[in-house]
Amino acid sequence: QPNRRLIVAFLVLGILCQTSLLAYLVLPAVGLITLIFIRRLPLKALVFGAILFVLTQVPFFIGLSQNISQTQSRLSDFADTTSSESYFRDDAFRHAFRLVSGEEYELARGNDDRIQRHAITRWFASGVSLLLAGGILISILAIISQKYCNHPPEVTTDHARDSAIILLIWFFVPIGLMSYNATFVHPYYQLVGVPAGVIFVGWAVVYIIKPYSIIRWGVVAMLFIHLLF
Repeated sequence: QPNRRLIVAFLVLGILCQTSLLAYLVLPAVGLITLIFIRRLPLKALVFGAILFVLTQVPFFIGLSQNISQTQSRLSDFADTTSSESYFRDDAFRHAFRLVSGEEYELARGNDDRIQRHAITRWFASGVSLLLAGGILISILAIISQKYCNHPPEVTTDHARDSAIILLIWFFVPIGLMSYNATFVHPYYQLVGVPAGVIFVGWAVVYIIKPYSIIRWGVVAMLFIHLLF
């Protein structure tokens, strides 16, 4: 049921954008992915889903309009790239990695327990960071050449390549949007890319260890330990 799934996807996207104004950072990534794969999408479901998405945003924008001047001021300050203080920074990139691996997250937040927590988690977090970087590299190689598409036997090469394109866009577009501005880049600005980052980690583990049945349980265990810390 591709039509139904596409409509449900737009509905879920609309609900996601109700959670926070920063959730709209996912829209450029979704738009780019849609343009790349538009020939594979059912046109009627795409149009209906887009209309449904717009309708779900009406209550949110009605709420914003109640204090339109303050909303416009905050948006203009947040999106200002003409200020003399605007410049390219790597904060968004580092936060995107940090939210997936947990590396130095407590230092970035300035928590009181940062020293003790950092000592406990730094080795595990560093390992997850390496897996994240490895997953990103593997996805790039999967796009370049079929011979690098190392994946479970039930996943086709085309599917692996498509997945790599989607994950790279999903992870890096929010980073790019927050890499040139004059405002402070808080770690939670990159929350929208966390699912893609976790999948990169899992892909790296699959690439390194076999057989696949063992890997699935290993990835689940690793992510569970990661969440505990």
